[in-house]
Amino acid sequence: MDSDIKNREKRIRQDLKEQERQGIRDSKERERMAKEEEDRAKDAMKEREKLAKDEMKYEEKMAKDSEKAAKDQMKDAEKQAKHDEKEREKMNKRTEHALNADANPDPITGAPGAHPVGVGAGATGGAAAGAAIGTAVAGPPGALAGGAIGAIAGGLAGKGIAESVNPTAENKYWSENYKTRPYYKANTTYDVYQPAYRYGWESRANYPGRSWSEVESTLRTSWPTARGTSSMSWEEAQYPIRDAWERIDI
Repeated sequence: MDSDIKNREKRIRQDLKEQERQGIRDSKERERMAKEEEDRAKDAMKEREKLAKDEMKYEEKMAKDSEKAAKDQMKDAEKQAKHDEKEREKMNKRTEHALNADANPDPITGAPGAHPVGVGAGATGGAAAGAAIGTAVAGPPGALAGGAIGAIAGGLAGKGIAESVNPTAENKYWSENYKTRPYYKANTTYDVYQPAYRYGWESRANYPGRSWSEVESTLRTSWPTARGTSSMSWEEAQYPIRDAWERIDI
């Protein structure tokens, strides 16, 4: 009997020691796993910090590139605007004697209701071309004669270009088709787009022989003034403007 009791006590003591040893092993395992988890968390934090720094550097570079591009574009626009202003001044001087606010006479024929802007633009280009040809053929005297002849021919061409644009027809076309264009926004009325379309077809007549890429920066610069009461930004308006520009076959 006493022997059995002693054996049971011995086994109990052995079990307790084993449980104690197992508890120690479990504690060390938990500590090891906790440390590994902590190390992984630190590594992940370092990776996120590195990615954040790289992204910040990239954004700073993009911002600098965008700023430089914007400045370059502004310089180009200012240069083009100055050039166009000089051309308009030359045109106005040539047509000033024939312009009348009430009758709006043709600078060549004197007929009312014509388009002196288109005529003037054509005359400017025609005079330059005629002067060049005249110089090649007959020297300075030929340049004067060629310039005069070229101005008349160019003016007639400009008259044809300007009068080929029918504002009523263009307005009707776009009022019926603007909803089919990819930039159309649902529930937007034609009145919102109309100033942009008008600017497009009028600009096309004002720049005969010029491509869209050649005048885009100028049109962008002038849009804040040309748009009147329209709330459209250039980013929104450029698409209907170009649509109307490209519809005119000049």
